[in-house]
Amino acid sequence: MHLRKINLDHVPLWRYQQYMATENPSEEDLLKCFLDLNSAEIKQLPFNQIDLYLDQITNLLQQDQPLTRVFKMGGIKYGFIPRLDDITYGENADVTKYIVDYGSMHKAMAVLYRPIKQKIRDKYLIEDYEGSYKFADKMKYMPLSIVLGSIVFFYNLTNDLLNCIPKYLEKEMKNLDLTQQAYFQKSGQGIQSSMRLVRETLGDLIQSPK
Repeated sequence: MHLRKINLDHVPLWRYQQYMATENPSEEDLLKCFLDLNSAEIKQLPFNQIDLYLDQITNLLQQDQPLTRVFKMGGIKYGFIPRLDDITYGENADVTKYIVDYGSMHKAMAVLYRPIKQKIRDKYLIEDYEGSYKFADKMKYMPLSIVLGSIVFFYNLTNDLLNCIPKYLEKEMKNLDLTQQAYFQKSGQGIQSSMRLVRETLGDLIQSPK
């Protein structure tokens, strides 16, 4: 039997969520997830291929996946939020709540990716956000490669914002009185603390599997 090449494009999010939800997952659980085989089929694999498959999986998960801005699934083209600078309060609140856990990752993806309603060359507009519930179930079937790419992108963005906040606080505080400075600094530190928690959690997710 030839060694199969594992491709993250062929691993749906729901299957990885199922693996991540397994308590004390085994190597067999990992192989079932990435090879799309049942227990009986796993047992038929040549013993000398098992370590090779596990190495493949480990190497794939250690590679940074690029951000995929547009992908097609079920006949529908989905686009990543075109400009994160323009993200709404509701979108930001939901994505930061859902993206830190694989159990709710499909909901986070439903915030970040929505059907494209208009496209001109490489520019596009996506449907307005009405809540993650609208496309969350569909996002369970999106490729794991795209999910990981968006997590890495969000992780790097969070890092960049954390680095910018101290400079922003220092600049703004120069024009404030002492009371305002204390309040502004406390608010800024609260934002930093929340973002640092998101960053650390995302870092743990990127280093999966368990």
